[in-house]
Amino acid sequence: MDPAGVPGVCFFRFDTQLRVVEGPGQGRPIAEVLPEGVVAPSDAVWRAVLAGEVRRFELSTPDERGLHLAVATPVTDEAGHVTGGLAVTFDASQRQQAELELRERETEFRSLAEHATDIVTRHTPDGTVLYVSPSVSELGIEPEDLVGRPIYDLVHEEDRDRVRRAIDPAIRAGQTITVAYRLRTGGDEVRWLETTCAGISGDDGRVTEVRCSTQDITARHRDAEELERRLAQQSAVAALGERALTGMPVGDLMREACEAVSRTLDVPLAVVLEFERGSRDMLVAAGVGVQGGMLGARLTPPEEVRRSAFRQIERGPVTFLDLDENPRGVFIEPLREHHVVSGTAVPLGERERPMGMLCAYSTRRRVFTDDDTNLLQAVSHVLATAIAARRAEDQARHDAMHDPLTGLPNRVLFSDRLAQALARSERDGSPLAVLLLDIDRFKLINDSLGHLVGDELLREVAPRLSGAVRASDTVARLGGDEFAVLCEDLEDEREAQEMAERLGACFLRPFALGGEQQFATASVGLVVADSHTDAEELLRDADAAMYRAKEAGRGRYEVFDEGMRARAVARLQVENELRRALDREELQLFFQPIHDLQAGRIASCEALVRWNHPERGLVGPDQFIPIAEESGLIVPLGAWVLQRACRQLARWRRSVEAADSLRITVNLSARQVTQPDIVDTVAEAIEEAGLDPQDIGLEITEHVLIEDAQTTADTLRRLQRLGVRLVIDDFGTGYSSLSYLKRYPIEVLKIDRSFIDGIADDESGDLAIVTAIVRMASALGVDVIPEGVETEAQLQALRDLGCQYAQGFLLDRPLPPEELEARLRG
Repeated sequence: MDPAGVPGVCFFRFDTQLRVVEGPGQGRPIAEVLPEGVVAPSDAVWRAVLAGEVRRFELSTPDERGLHLAVATPVTDEAGHVTGGLAVTFDASQRQQAELELRERETEFRSLAEHATDIVTRHTPDGTVLYVSPSVSELGIEPEDLVGRPIYDLVHEEDRDRVRRAIDPAIRAGQTITVAYRLRTGGDEVRWLETTCAGISGDDGRVTEVRCSTQDITARHRDAEELERRLAQQSAVAALGERALTGMPVGDLMREACEAVSRTLDVPLAVVLEFERGSRDMLVAAGVGVQGGMLGARLTPPEEVRRSAFRQIERGPVTFLDLDENPRGVFIEPLREHHVVSGTAVPLGERERPMGMLCAYSTRRRVFTDDDTNLLQAVSHVLATAIAARRAEDQARHDAMHDPLTGLPNRVLFSDRLAQALARSERDGSPLAVLLLDIDRFKLINDSLGHLVGDELLREVAPRLSGAVRASDTVARLGGDEFAVLCEDLEDEREAQEMAERLGACFLRPFALGGEQQFATASVGLVVADSHTDAEELLRDADAAMYRAKEAGRGRYEVFDEGMRARAVARLQVENELRRALDREELQLFFQPIHDLQAGRIASCEALVRWNHPERGLVGPDQFIPIAEESGLIVPLGAWVLQRACRQLARWRRSVEAADSLRITVNLSARQVTQPDIVDTVAEAIEEAGLDPQDIGLEITEHVLIEDAQTTADTLRRLQRLGVRLVIDDFGTGYSSLSYLKRYPIEVLKIDRSFIDGIADDESGDLAIVTAIVRMASALGVDVIPEGVETEAQLQALRDLGCQYAQGFLLDRPLPPEELEARLRG
C-alpha cells in the first residue's frame, strides 16, 4: 500500500508466518513483496520483530547503487500478545524529503492539538509533562501549571497505582493502551477521564516520548452507572419474583425484599408494614436495619394518624425529606429512634384497599427519585401478590376448618382439637368434657319463619355459647342446629355440669328473629372423658346423652352413663337390621278395625306395621318406628306400608262382599309429609291397586301441622285435591291452637287414648274434654274416632255422647290380613 500517496514508500503488515496480510502482495511471503531489486534480510530479522523488538535496517540492491531504509515493529492484540508486524520501507534518496514532511506533520499535529476538544499531552517515559493542549482548562487546570509536573498528578490518589500499573508496562512493550480513572479534584464532585496513550520510539527502539489523548467521560460513566443500577434493580426484582414463584414463605420473602431495597437503593433501613385486617394495628412484618423491639411489633397509631396514613398511601407513593417536617401520616414515632431523616413508602396491593406499605428510610437528607419509587413499587407488587396468595391460602384453610355461617370451628377442627385434648388428658390425667347441644324444634323455627330467620338464630346462638365458656374451651358448630363444646382441665364432673347449665341459660333470653322476639330451648348431652376414650366415642356418647335429654322433655341436659351407650348401640343395631328387613321382606302389616257403633259393623281399619324379626320374633312398632323416624328409613318404610295396604284392600274388595264399603287408613310421619314426591307416592299406590282415593285415609299427628307449616299446608291441599281423606291422629296432645281445623282440609279427628282412659270417671275431667271435642267436631262437620277403648264403661260413655265410631282392644286388636278377612266374612 502507499498511504498519502508518498512515492517510494511501502507499508505492509505481516503475520507470524512471515506472510503479508495487508499491503502490496497480500498473501505472499515478505521476500516476494520488497521493492524490485532489493536484497531481502534474513528471516532472523523478522523473527526478532515477532519476538517483540523494533528493528531498523537498510536494504540494498546487489549493485549497492540503490538504498532503502526499513523499520519493522511488532503488532499486538488487546492482551499484549504479538500477532505479527508492521513494516515500512522507503527510498533513502528521498529521506530528506521525508524528514521535511515529518516536521510538517509535527507542526500539523501541534496545530490539531491546540484546537482539539480532547486533551492532548506529551510526556516523558517517567511521566513528566512536556506538552498539554489548551483544552485541559476545561478541567479547571491551566496548561502551564501542568507542564513539568508528573502526569499522574492528574489521577485521583485511589486510582493512581492502578493507572500506573496499566500504562507503564504497555508503553514499554510498544502497546497502545486506554485507561479510565477519576480526576483528582479538591471538591465533592467526581469527574471521570479516559486516556489513550502510545509510546514514540527513537532510532534505537527506545521509547522517547508518550503521547496521550484524554476525554472527559463523566456523563458516559454516570449513564453506565445508572444503567448498571437499573439492571441491578431489575435483577433484584426478578430474583424476588422467582423466589415468590417457588413458594418461599412470605416472611422470608419480605425479609429478602427489604434486603434488596436496602442494597439497591443504598439505604440503611427498609421495612414492610402490614395492616392487620379487622383492626387499626400496623405490624412491622419484616425489616433491614431495624433494631430493638421494633421488628415484629404491633403498632397502634392514634386514629387520626391512621386515617391520615390511609389517605396518603391510597394516593400512591409518599416521600418526605425530613421526618420532623412530617410528624403525622404513614411514618411512625419509632423511626426517630433509628435516626431516620428522609424516607419514601409505597402501598402494598391496590391503593383503594392497601394491605400494608413497603418503606425505605435514609439517615441523611436524601431526595428519593421516581426511579427509587418505581423500584419500591415493583418489589411491593411481588410482595402484594405473595401476601394475597398467603391470605387466600389462610382463608381457604380457615374456611376448611370453620363454619361459614357462624365462624365457629367446624366438625373437622373440633375433632382435631378433641384428639389433641385427649392426648394431653392421658398424659397429665386431667379430665375433660364434651357437651353436645341441639336446638329444640329448630326445624319448626326454620320452616315456619323461613330459612333466613333460622340462619339468624344460629348466628345469634354462636356468640352466646362462646361467651358462656372459658377462653380455653372450644365451641364448634357440627352442622345444622348442632353445636359442640370441648372443656379441658376440669376439676370434676360437677364443673362440667355447671358448664351445661350455663349453656342452657344462654336460651333464657329471647332472640330477635325476623324483627320479633322469639324463644328457643336446647337439649344438651354431657360426657366426661376417661383416659381410654377416643374422640369418636366421646362424640357418640355425648350424642346419646343429648338424645336422652330430648326424650326426657327437651330444654335440659343429661349426663352420659353406660346405659345410654347400650341403648345407642341397640338403636344402631336396630337401624342396621331394619335396613336389611326392608330388603328381606321381614315386615308385615296388621290391621286394627274401626267400628261403626250405630251400624254394628267394621267401617274401616288402620294399617299397622310389624317386624317379623328372625331372632326376636314379632317386634312392635314402638321398638323400631322412632328409630326409623330418626334415621330417615321411615320414608321407604312408609311408602312400603302404603303400597301394601292399598294392595290388601284391593284383594279384600275382590274376595269379600263385606269389604265393598271398607276403607283403610295409613299413618304418615312428619318426614314423609315433607317429602317433595309424597303426593305422587300416594297417587301411584292408589292407582296401582285400582282403588278410589276416597277409600284411603292418611293419618297425621298434630305435631306434623306445625313442624313445617307452609310446606305441610301445600302438601295437605294437594292430597285433598287428590281425593284422599285426611285424619288427625292423637288429637288433643300436641297443637295448642285449634285454628288448623279451619286452615287445613281435615275430615276426621281421632281422640287420643289418654282422654278415653278416664271418660267413665266424672272426677277426671276427661268426659268434659271429650264432650267438647265431639261437639266442636260436629259443628265443623268433622267425624270423630275415639282411640284406646278398652272397657264397656268407656264404650257406653261414647255411645251416650253420640259417637258413631270407635277403636280399641275392647272392640278388636290389630289383626293379620287373613284374620281380618275372616271377621269380614262373619
